[in-house]
Amino acid sequence: MGSLCNCAFGEEIKEYFRENVLGAFRNIIFDIFLDFPRCNWIGQISKCLLMLEIQQDNKDELHVWVQGEILKFTMLEFTIISGLKCTDNIDDYMYTSSSKSTLMSRYFPDNKGAINRSKLITRVQNGNFYNTKDALNPAILFFIHTFIFSQHKEAPISIAHFQIIEDGQYIHFPWGKVTFEKLMSSWQQDFNTVKQLYSLGGMPHVLMFGCLSVAPK
Repeated sequence: MGSLCNCAFGEEIKEYFRENVLGAFRNIIFDIFLDFPRCNWIGQISKCLLMLEIQQDNKDELHVWVQGEILKFTMLEFTIISGLKCTDNIDDYMYTSSSKSTLMSRYFPDNKGAINRSKLITRVQNGNFYNTKDALNPAILFFIHTFIFSQHKEAPISIAHFQIIEDGQYIHFPWGKVTFEKLMSSWQQDFNTVKQLYSLGGMPHVLMFGCLSVAPK
């Protein structure tokens, strides 16, 4: 079991967008993640948690049995550790189906069908952005979909995410709520012995830090 989380996003923003865009990134709400501690044992810790997990009905919580105690991981712990906003109604930030995105039209002019993580990464690697201010928006989108959401390469990117970043509403959007849902959904996937490799999405290192911080010494 592993993670698709791109913990090297800071180095990659510097490489693909250059130093000035990385500097601009340090002045937005996501700057704290540039110094977020890395977890190199996600696979091992995840396997331990699977063996210690207690089955219960609440899909928004993880319960594990450790040394005679039940440890719980909920959205509250996720919010405290990640610092991401987990309140507000996600639908309040959605746009109409006919809404256009300048950001999408500018950097994916010939795209047909949905834009996914793989296409986004390829476009970022190709570079050729207009200026620092213009390049910051795709850098934010790159950060969200490779680090926060940590999805598979074919996972589609909602046009609303282009629009939210474009109009500045991303600073108010409850990214934490969406990310937590992705984390818990990936944790509850059907594990079996046939499939040898599983990947967790939605910042699984937050789950690891959460469980380690409350585990009995």
